[in-house]
Amino acid sequence: MLWAMDFFAIIVGHGLMLYACASLAAAWAWGSRKGSSELWMTVLGLAVPVAAWLMSIAKPAVLWAAPASIALLALMTAKPRAEVVEAIRRDRSADRAAAEDRAISHPDDGAARMTLAKIAEDEGRWDDALDHYDAAHRLSDRMLPEAELASARERVDASRAAAARPKGLTAHPVDAAFLAAAALLALRSPVRGLAPLSCLLFVLWLRGDLGGE
Repeated sequence: MLWAMDFFAIIVGHGLMLYACASLAAAWAWGSRKGSSELWMTVLGLAVPVAAWLMSIAKPAVLWAAPASIALLALMTAKPRAEVVEAIRRDRSADRAAAEDRAISHPDDGAARMTLAKIAEDEGRWDDALDHYDAAHRLSDRMLPEAELASARERVDASRAAAARPKGLTAHPVDAAFLAAAALLALRSPVRGLAPLSCLLFVLWLRGDLGGE
């Protein structure tokens, strides 16, 4: 009976790693890398997990290299990204303060309104962005012609709709099922479960489905 359970764990583990490696390959080819370099994403985020999986057919312990490489890549990516995001926030805050001062002291300053509109759009404040775009158009049709105003409205509306769509695991039930299977497998065989689990969690983080920037 135990040998049958072990055999089942091996088969499920390989199936999960196949899906996890395919997800990593898709993220490597088309997804966001959140600041990770192409070299390290290729080596630690794809080559090592795939190689570890293939080599684990002969030597299962090698599979530990997959979660180790994913953890290392996540650590190498997360801190620099957090620093970049914080720098962007500081710059955006300074630009917003300067533009607000100009808009107050010079109500006819269309450039200030354009700056405030773009900042509001970047921050997801859709109504504020539309208000500032409308104000910029009223102040200067040359700076923001009617056609460009219409384009800005469409872009903001599309971004608003995208932001309203479900996110996280609720938006990806297949990934949720594979994650649950990997977590359950980790209880029976830690390495066979943690390897695909770490890869899938990393892909979800890259896609922004685990929250954060």
